[in-house]
Amino acid sequence: MNILYFSQVPWSWIKQRPHFLPEALSKLGHDVTFFSIATGKQKSNFKDGNFKVKEIRGLRGSAKLNISRKVNAIICKKAFKNDNYEIVILTYPFQYNYLTETLKRKPILYDCMDIVPDFYTGNSKSFMETSELNLSNKAIKIITSSNAIAERIQRKYGISSDKFCLIRNAVVNNIDKRTSNHNVMLNENNAVYVGTIDSWIDFETLYQYCIENEDFYIYMVGPISGAVKKIVLKAPPNIVFTGALGHNIALEYVKKAKIVLIPFIVTDLIKGVDPVKLYEYIALGKSIVSSYWEELKHFNNEQIVFYDEKASFAEAIQKAKYIRVKKSDFFIIKNNWDDRSRRLDAIIKQIKPLN
Repeated sequence: MNILYFSQVPWSWIKQRPHFLPEALSKLGHDVTFFSIATGKQKSNFKDGNFKVKEIRGLRGSAKLNISRKVNAIICKKAFKNDNYEIVILTYPFQYNYLTETLKRKPILYDCMDIVPDFYTGNSKSFMETSELNLSNKAIKIITSSNAIAERIQRKYGISSDKFCLIRNAVVNNIDKRTSNHNVMLNENNAVYVGTIDSWIDFETLYQYCIENEDFYIYMVGPISGAVKKIVLKAPPNIVFTGALGHNIALEYVKKAKIVLIPFIVTDLIKGVDPVKLYEYIALGKSIVSSYWEELKHFNNEQIVFYDEKASFAEAIQKAKYIRVKKSDFFIIKNNWDDRSRRLDAIIKQIKPLN
């Protein structure tokens, strides 16, 4: 089928589910277009076999600014005018409003990987909830990356459980073979976090640990949100922020790390997360220290040491230093994006195309 996958994040962003899943789906014979609105300097457009990346220039702030949404809707509808997609997969609540009337009549899937409204407050949160209610009603299937997300949408909007399908996140098959020419040098005694650095990071625990352990270095690899820039400036010298890096360079940090971290404050937003980075960490055979929330219980993996308070973070680090694990081929076979795309393909094959 000819499928539109509308991603909220552009192709040049840190590679995650909206990049991996449609790309893997194209390998099953579907013509898949990854579409997004590029608001930065970089815009990607290319075709590789059945997979196509199509990005357009748009305005920032569409989640909060009505004028941005209106302009972006006009731009998107123009871009979609002559496209003949048979199925539309949306990844963010308000994207439905960006579709042409023709595309709105096509079968629509909602691939939801976050409790989206909880990223916002006030009017923006209300707008997201209204948009998500509308999309949840319009979609013929709601695919979620965690049980918590599905339960939240069912409870919040009264959507029938029959509409939901769980497709968790995953890891790429060849993650261990991906390399970079970048020479990553880390302190011998270290831990690494890779991902967006925002208000969900438990800065207080990390800072306290590094102040008390001056010979231990934590490397925070990823883009820094404006909301936490002042907090980042107060970091002790043995916490190193690298800024945004290419996916392969970030993987080099993980490969050379003694311990890898998921140091999240467990909010309602985090409770819905099924972390891609955790799949990558396990597949690469790393010792992991992570805060705990119920969605993580399905991992049940000896590589992970959980903590739930500052004191136990230090204990978890100490325990993780002595964990000896190897890359798990079995884990990769059971939890790769090809497997997840086959599950999505099974859903798509049940859909009857509409004219």
